Amino acid sequence: MVRFSTRTPVRTFLLYPVLVLGWEALLRKGRLELKPAYVVLIVVGYLLYKFSTVYRVKHGGGGVGENWEKEPHRLITTGPYAFTRNPVYLGHIIFMLGLALLLQSLLAAILAAVIGVTFHRRILKDEKRLASVFGQQYFDYKSHVRRWIPGIS
Repeated sequence: MVRFSTRTPVRTFLLYPVLVLGWEALLRKGRLELKPAYVVLIVVGYLLYKFSTVYRVKHGGGGVGENWEKEPHRLITTGPYAFTRNPVYLGHIIFMLGLALLLQSLLAAILAAVIGVTFHRRILKDEKRLASVFGQQYFDYKSHVRRWIPGIS
């Protein structure tokens, strides 16, 4: 059970929403004011995470999540990885921002920011490892695909 609850997707897509909903319900005495238009961000974030994870495992091998015990056998530069180098992490952040906006929740916004900083630090480590595994191929990919948001340097 402990291993399950420490997995990043479980925290982002299950534990944090339950925590935030509980917190906001308690804070507002059960009167949640939802902004339903932001459900779109929650759905898009989750689907980006899920699709990108499945795509990475299918096309590049490697382990699921942070599981670097199973090294990728090829660099993925297609699918969602043709637009951003980190679509899985971006999906988590979009989901959390959608939750924050849906509930107008400061707690969810803080969690989104903390997750963003944590992922950014993880990405910096990932980039060093990918550079050592794939060399010039990774540097070429890195030079034309943004780390986070497509089209923004």
